[in-house]
Amino acid sequence: MPAVRATDRHGQERQVTLISAAQAPLYEIKANLFKALAHPARIRILELLSAAPDTLPL
Repeated sequence: MPAVRATDRHGQERQVTLISAAQAPLYEIKANLFKALAHPARIRILELLSAAPDTLPL
């Protein structure tokens, strides 16, 4: 997979090697999911979406 340059949240530029989900260990995929959900507002949004009717106009 190709390496790309990315800037982290502190403004530091780093080289990152991209890997596909099939290549990443399951524990790493789960850890990234939990990091993405770490903020309480994101979890509340998911709760609201799961309680909403299945037919929402977009």
